[in-house]
Amino acid sequence: MVRITTVLMAALAAIDPVVEARNCSKGQYYCGHHLLTIGDYNERIIKALRHDPGWFSGVKQKSMFRCSGSNGEIEFYMICPVDCIYGDGPVFDPDSDRCIFNA
Repeated sequence: MVRITTVLMAALAAIDPVVEARNCSKGQYYCGHHLLTIGDYNERIIKALRHDPGWFSGVKQKSMFRCSGSNGEIEFYMICPVDCIYGDGPVFDPDSDRCIFNA
């Protein structure tokens, strides 16, 4: 009976979907809202924004960050004037997010 229970528990553990946060990719640029969807970046974003003299609480979504390390470290890059667009970077870096400068 113990063996059946052990096998059953192992099977259930294998089936149970595991959702893991991932890190940003070093060298890529990310919108704040994008970072929040891929991992636990809220505290890192707040810390990075406080290094900018123009920081205020409502800019997380429109801010852009550069992934600076293989363990998910980020640096504040800029606050996008209009918006920050997910995954539509320039030709030389199409995987990065980008800022919208004109409405």
